[in-house]
Amino acid sequence: MIHDALALDPPDLQIVDSVRSELQVIKIAINATAAGKKIVDLHFPDSTIVSMIERGENYIILTGSTIVLAEDILHIVSNDVKDMESIQNNLLKVL
Repeated sequence: MIHDALALDPPDLQIVDSVRSELQVIKIAINATAAGKKIVDLHFPDSTIVSMIERGENYIILTGSTIVLAEDILHIVSNDVKDMESIQNNLLKVL
């Protein structure tokens, strides 16, 4: 039996100007202090999410136990500009 599709109204959306998120893409250097550490051990602030890691041709959806490797590309979203600046400084530190 074939049913006609029901037309659904789009959900109510409210765009809020007060939310300021920032997306950064950071490549981990070969000699970065973050290389070889688990995501959980990098202590990202609560305002921040590492949404995925690009590793070569692969995209990795991560967990706290995911290990960051040299040359990984991290996609990071934060609601706090100061937190993002701190994260950049920490991830770009080298040995």
